[in-house]
Amino acid sequence: MQPAPHSCVGCLVRHQTICAPLTDAQLREVEATRLHDQLVPRGGHLLRSGERGGAFFTVKSGWVMLYSLLPDGGRQIHEFVLPGAFLGFQPESGAVLAYSAEALTDVTVCVLPREGTVRLLREVPELAMSFACTAWHAQAHAFQQQASLGRRNARERIAHLLHDLQQRARQSGMAEPVSLPLTQEHIGDALGLTPVHVSRTLKALRDDGIVSTSGHLLEVLDSARLAQEALVA
Repeated sequence: MQPAPHSCVGCLVRHQTICAPLTDAQLREVEATRLHDQLVPRGGHLLRSGERGGAFFTVKSGWVMLYSLLPDGGRQIHEFVLPGAFLGFQPESGAVLAYSAEALTDVTVCVLPREGTVRLLREVPELAMSFACTAWHAQAHAFQQQASLGRRNARERIAHLLHDLQQRARQSGMAEPVSLPLTQEHIGDALGLTPVHVSRTLKALRDDGIVSTSGHLLEVLDSARLAQEALVA
């Protein structure tokens, strides 16, 4: 019997999510708990800062940005999220969210109820360990981003972001060149740079034959040089 198109067993991003180590039988337990798939249109919000957390989400398709608004009205983008990401987890019921999650493209998410998911994390060790590993990787990536902001110059920061996005898009199975739904303002808000500075730096990277960013497509022309510019070992 072929799995249903929206079943957990037939999920196209199953092996990129916290469900990756689960057997088909365990996945059916998740399926009995999950609510539904939801389409969030471009510009819509999955989560908003200051609201109380409710359901959890697994991103099945599309791009999401996680951000906070600063007291002066500015925006700090913390992360660009790709398929497979697990969003909305709060350790305590009713805890207030510290960030917002906005769809940069049309996004499809699997919606999981808090109570049922927490129960499964307690009852299925493989799921709990996968969640712990996902949380560890997210923390490690956040530390890398912090180091990039603190220790790299503008060209190195942008090269590091482009290198990171290309690598993660490849791991998510996206075709190359990568369709990059980011504006210069997005990049600036993620890296602490003005859009003008971002524009000049991207032009320099293009002129040097390292990347092409025509029409919101990211094509890496010289992978070794991009990694060198990004200070990636």
